[in-house]
Amino acid sequence: MPPTSAPRPPRFYIPARLADAAPGAVLRLPAEESRHAAKTLRLRQGDRIELCDGSGFVALAEMGGVDRAGAVAQVLDAAQLVPAVGWQWRVACACGSLKGGRSDWLVEKCAELGAAAFTPLLTHRSPTIGGGGGRDDGRPAGRGAKQAGRRRGAPPAG
Repeated sequence: MPPTSAPRPPRFYIPARLADAAPGAVLRLPAEESRHAAKTLRLRQGDRIELCDGSGFVALAEMGGVDRAGAVAQVLDAAQLVPAVGWQWRVACACGSLKGGRSDWLVEKCAELGAAAFTPLLTHRSPTIGGGGGRDDGRPAGRGAKQAGRRRGAPPAG
């Protein structure tokens, strides 16, 4: 039986710029990622994880403590810019105003498919695009990229 490579550690999206994080840096995972690490995956202090920032950088890290404020991770190696693989395509979305989080869902799915950009269509009859309470912090794209194991999410809509 051929030897198998070690499985990739679980990947977590972090809004901090990983290119600036030196080995030894301690970073706090966002609340949603902390819950996923602690409750779903039951990761403990010392477990290896991968951090991605949605801009192409990935760093190996080690879980630190988990408390009420969330989880922290210590960067083990300098972040690496992972080369793009697969198609690099732009998405032009011509749809009406999306409400109730549907625009976040659409951006997340485009990122999962590897979209390099997402361009919404604003017209006279569709004055708003959104569903995330007016925030555009890259979370849907980051979630999609993490889910698909891609190096980067689609850039924010615009």
